[in-house]
Amino acid sequence: MGADASKGYEVYDERSPQEKKEEKAPPHLLKSQMKLAALLEQKNLWAMKELALDIGQNDMHALVNSPYNDTTFCHLAVKTGSVNILAFLVNVCGANVCCTGTVFVKNERGGIVAVENATPLWLACQMGNVSLVKALVWLGAGKTSHVKTTVGSSAFQMACYAGSLDIVQFLLENTTPVVDYNCLLAALAWNDKNHFEVARYLIKEKWYSDVNEKDADGMTLLAWCARSGNVNGVRLLIKYDAKFTTDHKGATPLMIAAAHGHLTTVKALLEYGDKANAKDNDGHDAVYWASRNGHTDIAKLLLDARFRKHCGRSKGRPRPASIFMEIDD
Repeated sequence: MGADASKGYEVYDERSPQEKKEEKAPPHLLKSQMKLAALLEQKNLWAMKELALDIGQNDMHALVNSPYNDTTFCHLAVKTGSVNILAFLVNVCGANVCCTGTVFVKNERGGIVAVENATPLWLACQMGNVSLVKALVWLGAGKTSHVKTTVGSSAFQMACYAGSLDIVQFLLENTTPVVDYNCLLAALAWNDKNHFEVARYLIKEKWYSDVNEKDADGMTLLAWCARSGNVNGVRLLIKYDAKFTTDHKGATPLMIAAAHGHLTTVKALLEYGDKANAKDNDGHDAVYWASRNGHTDIAKLLLDARFRKHCGRSKGRPRPASIFMEIDD
């Protein structure tokens, strides 16, 4: 079971980014553009209906499909969070739900970034708004679930990044998204229950099975979890046969966790068998990386693990990670 990656990479808008930027609304609709944008910001659906009556059906159709500040009115409707407003623009006014535009969103550091070539569905998934996602799919936007922005993220990937299992399940059941390495990475980027549930669902239900896949730098999902200290992600991936493979620099997940000071993750990796005496391409081991970055508690733990490996484990002594909760099916 899984998404069919071969299905429909359709072209929804063949204009170049420059052509889109240069396109403008008909001159007689410029004032109506500003008025509609203001009404959307106010979430004033009644006044939008009045505007549609005032300018007529044909002009309203042209208006809602005209570009506005590098984005579209369909995107602005999604930003209101109102399904009723979105449905009015699409069902009554004829707005295109498969359009693309530039949206401004907050990143994990609190800054604002511009994302180009985003679809309304991408924006709704980024917002984590289940009702809007369902409405967009029912209105015809489901075929854009795989369309990528200029930074390479799809609507489905953003649903994983938002940690919304409801949206993820809905898109899998009602669209044909591409479930790839980046979708799992988006879910595992956060160390919380919601994102963990998304990652577990995708792996357990076999929407994604290559847990040992690597990115361009040779980093596996396990390595990324080690880097961020996502111990539950580590346990999940190992349960589904993730291996302690090295990246292009020869670093193991244990070295990466040690270098970044994640004590609990180091304990878990030792428990599952990642080797404390392994060396990277420069001849450095996990103890070196922990010491270099000032993580003396981890360095001591690793040295103790080496000692116990060579001298034997005391009978009945608890294993380092045995206190961790089990991952239930």
